[in-house]
Formats: sequence, C-alpha cells, structure tokens
Amino acid sequence: MSINNHPFKRWLPHAAACLLAAAMAACGSGSSSDASATPAEILPLIRQTMGLANPVSVSIDLQATGRPVNRRVLGQNMQWVDRGDGMFDTQGQIRPAMLALVQQMAPTMLRYPGGLQSDTYHWERGMGPIATRGSNQHANAVVDQPTIVGTQEFLELCEATGAQPLITVNMITGTAQEAAAWVKRINVDGLTSSRTGKPLPKVTQWELGNEPYLKPNEQPSLWVSPTEFGKRAAAFTSAMRAVDPSIEVSLPLANDLRNGITANAFPGFTREVLKTPMPGLNHVSLHNSYVPLAFDPSDLSRGFSNDQLYWAAMAGTRTIEADFQTMRTQLATLLPGQKVDFAVTEYNSLFTLGKGASDQLPQSPAGALVMADILRLLASTPDVAMANYWSLSGNGFFGAIQSQPRARPVFEVFKLYKEALQGQWLPVTVTAPSVDTPSIGLTAAVKGLPVAEALVTRSGNTLRVLIIHKDPSNPARVALRLGQTFASAVTAQSLVVLTSSDVFDTSDRAGLMQREESTLAISDTVELPPHSLALVTLTLK
Repeated sequence: MSINNHPFKRWLPHAAACLLAAAMAACGSGSSSDASATPAEILPLIRQTMGLANPVSVSIDLQATGRPVNRRVLGQNMQWVDRGDGMFDTQGQIRPAMLALVQQMAPTMLRYPGGLQSDTYHWERGMGPIATRGSNQHANAVVDQPTIVGTQEFLELCEATGAQPLITVNMITGTAQEAAAWVKRINVDGLTSSRTGKPLPKVTQWELGNEPYLKPNEQPSLWVSPTEFGKRAAAFTSAMRAVDPSIEVSLPLANDLRNGITANAFPGFTREVLKTPMPGLNHVSLHNSYVPLAFDPSDLSRGFSNDQLYWAAMAGTRTIEADFQTMRTQLATLLPGQKVDFAVTEYNSLFTLGKGASDQLPQSPAGALVMADILRLLASTPDVAMANYWSLSGNGFFGAIQSQPRARPVFEVFKLYKEALQGQWLPVTVTAPSVDTPSIGLTAAVKGLPVAEALVTRSGNTLRVLIIHKDPSNPARVALRLGQTFASAVTAQSLVVLTSSDVFDTSDRAGLMQREESTLAISDTVELPPHSLALVTLTLK
C-alpha cells in the first residue's frame, strides 16, 4: 500500500506522513493498488502519529422537511427472574436507588417478562400477595424461582418511569386462552397501583413469543416447527383481539443468513410461518442488531484483537441495514399490500460468545459507543416502530445499570440520546476519513467505513447534532455546515461529550464513561477527543 494513495495522507503533516510511510515500509506494506488499510494495518500506524485530528464535515440542510423523531427506540428489556435482574427487593418493591437511575435514562418502553424467559412464564403465578404466589421456571438455568416480579410489579415500574409496557406472551408452553386472559386482566378488568392508588397502564403492545427460529440448547422441549408456530401465532392473535380489539401485535421472524452465516435454526422460517394468514399484523419483531456476534466455531478458532472486534462492531450497522432490506423484500412477497413495521425488541453490542475476556466488551466504553451507532441507525430508519435495549439492569454484562447499583457506560449513552431525540429528524451528510473493517461473526466486512457518523434533530430554533466519533486513537475536528454563514445563523452553542480513558476497559467500575459539558463560543468547528459521543446544541436565529 503506497502512502501516496492512502486516504489519511491528505490530513497528515509532511513529517508525520513520512513517518507513516516509513512505518508502512517497515511493516512490509508494498501494494500500491490498495487505497485504504485494514484496521490491523492502520491503527498501530495511527497511534504512532497521535494528535492528528480526523477532519469531519457535518452538512445540514435547515430547509429540509423533517419527520417526527421516534422516541420509542429508547426502550429497554426487563426480565422477571432474579427480582427483575436486581431492580426489586425481596418484597417486590422497586429499589429506590435503582429507580433513580432508571428515571435518569427515562426509557420510553419496557419489555417483559424477558427473552427466553417468556417461553416458560405463566402470568397467573405472579399475581396476588407475594407470599402466596407460585413459581415459574428460569428458562436459562432450568430451575424454578418464586415469582416476585409479576405483572403488578412490572406495570408499577412502567408507571414510575413513564415507560410504555410491551409484553411477550408465552407461545411455547402457554395457551391462547392463557394469553387472552392476561389481556383481559390488564386491559379490561384493570390493575391498581400499590404505590399511587391510580389505575396502572393498559398494555397496547403485545409480542407473540421470543426467537422461535432458534433452538436453545438448554431447553430442547421449547423447540417448535415454523408451521406450528405460525398456527399458534394466528390462534393467539385471534383470542387476544377477541378480548381487546385495539391491541397491536408483533410477530418474531428472522432471515436465514447474515454475513453468509446461518442465523436461524429453521431454514425458510419466515416463509413457512407466513403460510398461515396473519391479518392485522402490526409489527415484525427482529433481533438482528447484536453485532458483531462471533459465536460460530470457525469464528472462535480465529484470533481477534480488540481493535478488530471493535471495528467489525462499528461496521455492524451496515449489516443490520442489509438485514432490514432482506426482510422488507420477503414481506413484500409474503404479505403483499400489507404494511408491517419493525419492532427491534432486543439489541446490543455483542462481540463474542464463548471466547473469554472479549465476551465482556458490551460493558466497556467500546460497547457503549457501538450501541450508540446502532441506536443512530434505529432512530433514523422510518419503518422501525420501536426498539428495546437488552437489557435494563444486572443480567451479567448486558445491563445498562449494574445492580449494586451503578451506571455503566451505555447508561450515559441513553441519557444523551434522551436529550438528542426531540422534535423533527433532519437528514444529514457526513464526510470523514475511512477505514476498511474485517468480517467477523454475523458482521460483514466494509470497505471505506467513515470514522464518524451523525444524527440531527430540530425543535423550533433548537438544532441538535449528535456525533459519533469512532476512532479510538485520534481526535476529530468537526466542521458544521448549515448552508449559510454560521455566525449569521447561530446565536448560542453548547457541547456535551462522552469519552473514556480506555475504550476497552471492562472492569465494570464507576466512571468508565465521563460526561463533560461546556458552553462554546460560536464557531463552525468543534474539537472532539478519540472514541467519543458528542451532542452539539445550537440556538438558531
């Protein structure tokens, strides 16, 4: 690879460029036809030239017609097991310190009773006084637990946080009559809050099972064929809507492949399920936004550096976009003339499974920044109706809140998105240096991935520019372009930046992600540190 052809050369001072050229020669980079380097090649070289800022341009058309921001992508998941992953005490009361953190994040939706947990959950065992309740099976551990966090407790958490409830019904070991009775108990009979004495929220969003296209190793008894699942989905929908015709239902489906790897255990799952008529289907539930997800034996036998995993994860939104499009194409054929949006009811960064230390990366600043990029895509995709992060608390390395309690890096990302996602979404164009990213797990290789992305919203004369700077080694100099003289358009400017001293720190201690706030002199240039998430707020004339 020739330094003269390298895209980074245009912003390298001459001396640094010479050093970079020498380093490349020392590394044996001899091909002059390759215009950009892989992370494994370029990142060590970038580190040798620390302090060189990535030139990033963010262009915004203030005259563009926006569309309403969808805040329902700021949802979360809460399992019933382990006292709601530490959210509740042994008496079924919300722990005040945990609640305070959840209220800071302000999730717009909460999904219950969990992922696989929904396949073994019987709601009636979680009703009434806790001392007299029955037990339910912890599906992953295959042991029974007393049902401390039942429907009442879940809806009281929704009440306390303002979140809209989403319930996943038991399609595998439950019955359509059981699901319909659940709808009746909540939406027709009603429940009253023990906290406030007020009626608890009704549930308009119902999901028809969880990941039926997989075969959980720990529970072979939960496997069900696509044909049978389709019949059950139709029967459940009919029974539930007979009780409350106003409810919306989501059906979990999956494409066969992602990045050439089998992504479901039943080839043709979506086609087989939809052979059963699904009139009135509102949403298709997708769990296609875990990236890069290296779990296949052929993946786990390879050696990955954290840099390679990071850049593969940062390119994950490209694979997610492709998966959305594949599903749209399928649905257009299988459900002609029927408009169905997506409900991404689980998503997160997920680097590896079964590889040791790198499994913990979701709780690091790297995981938080990857999650921020996924959330940018979900918020920018018009047919994504809702999204729920996996998961709210505890739950190993997944929870946004550690059950001690303590905020993890992704907690700060959600707080910043809560501030950013207001008003109208505006289109934005970003130009930035790029890197080539590797194919790892379910995430495809990307040639020329920009090191920065942005999302823009507007409310009246307030413009918010959210910038994801992905480079873990170098700062960025961001030029804001508004299509007119910046000083003539802006009267005030502020900046919030999230960053960390070590993007790969998985120590799960307090303060891994720092938040810095400042009021800026009016300028069209913003300086950002490496691996950062920033919100620039502009007051327009």
